[in-house]
Amino acid sequence: MCLHPDRICDSIIDCEDGEDEGPSCEEKMCRNDTCAHICYNRPDGCEEKMCRNDTCAHICYNRPDGFACACKEGYTLHPDGRNCVKQDPCAFGACSQLCERQGHSKYCYCASNFEMAADKFTCKSTVPDAPYLVFTNRHEIRMNSLRRSGRNSSSRGYFTLRNTIALDYFYEGPGELTLFWSDIAYDKIYKGKLRHGVITDVEPIVSFGIWTAEGIAVDWIGMNIYWVDSLLDEIKPRVSP
Repeated sequence: MCLHPDRICDSIIDCEDGEDEGPSCEEKMCRNDTCAHICYNRPDGCEEKMCRNDTCAHICYNRPDGFACACKEGYTLHPDGRNCVKQDPCAFGACSQLCERQGHSKYCYCASNFEMAADKFTCKSTVPDAPYLVFTNRHEIRMNSLRRSGRNSSSRGYFTLRNTIALDYFYEGPGELTLFWSDIAYDKIYKGKLRHGVITDVEPIVSFGIWTAEGIAVDWIGMNIYWVDSLLDEIKPRVSP
């Protein structure tokens, strides 16, 4: 039987023959006053991990394994873990879209075709297009309005899919999207134009080196397509769709 080191020479017999508490334990134990004198009138070292006046620049919290520093509002913790630096008022997430520094404060504003909401943070589209959801159910590409109640309305024009499981899009402008999807029955990736609910100009853009593309992502900044091939266990790119 194996014992944890903490259970050896702990004055509790765990082994039937008592070997874990044998005579050798006395040899490994300190006698009274053997080493204690080294701590007389001296710190034991524990306070080195505790908060002191100069431990953190702003706020210090004691923890079982040491201390943790924090900063006041408007500041962020320096990489050294102790000092605090003034926070950038236009750091990531400060505004919904665009941010302008004004001293130590910020001014949020929106890009063209968007307007600022009452919360002075969120930008809402002013394009007259109604929001809609584009998805695939393997055999069809469907488009559902997010404002219309009642039965779902499907897009018209392209239903010859066999096993489409990945779909993404590129926004071209009001009423027009470029769709990208994979059909694992044909081992291809296609693209097509969705204009006012009708899909046209369908063509394959990836026909080789693909087996089971189960996920597609369109990089609308770099104009690249990335897909995950579960059979090949790879993530692959295609430049300029």
